[in-house]
Amino acid sequence: MKKRKEGAAAAGFTDLESVDRALAAIAQAEGEAGRLQAELEKKIIRLRTDYAPCIAVQVAFGEKFRDQVETWAEGNAEAFGGQRSLALTHGRIGWRTTPPSVRLTKKVATVVAALEARDLADAVITKKSVNKDVLVTYPADLLREVGAKREQKDVFFVDLKDEAEAGRAAAAEPRARASG
Repeated sequence: MKKRKEGAAAAGFTDLESVDRALAAIAQAEGEAGRLQAELEKKIIRLRTDYAPCIAVQVAFGEKFRDQVETWAEGNAEAFGGQRSLALTHGRIGWRTTPPSVRLTKKVATVVAALEARDLADAVITKKSVNKDVLVTYPADLLREVGAKREQKDVFFVDLKDEAEAGRAAAAEPRARASG
């Protein structure tokens, strides 16, 4: 358990009932935040749905002209004057050379085996990492020797009941106090 914070009495709670009222307020605030978030998501979905057809038309329009410009450029290489690109009023057109890349034509395991058979292990990546799920089971002195340590903390939590459960608990509370 954490050491008591200085000024904990300044939190404004005088007894467990006041803490319980605070939990009710937290639950209400979080419930309202969830409701507002859901309402926002519905509005966003509605807006996306409303705008999607217009956006699709504009994207298709742009792609169509992009394709036409590329076709024109391929058929009019002389307009580039030996250059790879051409500056115009509203932009620039041309060709860029992509960096070289490799596409595997066989399964990864087959390629790895072939590389290793030819002593090309530098083209194979082997990843090593620490299995912390196993490491946590080792004794503390061994962990220290290898450069690790086990950590465990007490973390404060608030578990809120749903409204129906809280209502049932509140209804049962006076009976429990009266019988106690």
